[in-house]
Amino acid sequence: MALAHDNIDEKLGRTLQKLREASGMSQTALAIATGLHPQQIRNFERGTEQISASDLCKLSELFGIPPSDFLKGQD
Repeated sequence: MALAHDNIDEKLGRTLQKLREASGMSQTALAIATGLHPQQIRNFERGTEQISASDLCKLSELFGIPPSDFLKGQD
């Protein structure tokens, strides 16, 4: 079961990184815009820290996409 969660965390992280890079934001700028710590952004993008529902909502609002799009990916 943990493997499935790891895959979800990695997919969310890859999507976050693609969205951030496409918007021209640094990890630090994203952290400031969302009120998160830059280390959290790095960990989210690596898939080593789970994104909480409230943080996912913040990120979704910032990028103007529904939270479900993070699971669809940006391929």
